Amino acid sequence: MKIDHPFMKKIILFHCLTNEAYLTSVIDFLKPSLFENKNIRDIIDIISGFHDRNNQCPNITEVKSLLTTEELKSSFKKVVEEFTHLDQIGRASCRERV
Repeated sequence: MKIDHPFMKKIILFHCLTNEAYLTSVIDFLKPSLFENKNIRDIIDIISGFHDRNNQCPNITEVKSLLTTEELKSSFKKVVEEFTHLDQIGRASCRERV
């Protein structure tokens, strides 16, 4: 079975933004350079940078407060828009594997 890496990376970011226990378990392994998608990489960079500076995981409000440029705000918006399609993409991927 082939792994859909771009899809999985969206899932990783989704859980980093919505599940504190998940983020706590993966934060030491998150490296922005592992993410080819610039929008996802920008948000992972914010999350990991916050953790490096504060030795704690940011919540969604803290992530939003660090969107200090139009480029970062745009990256965040695009990522969140992609989240609305995750369920549809996941279902399509499952059908393709059958």
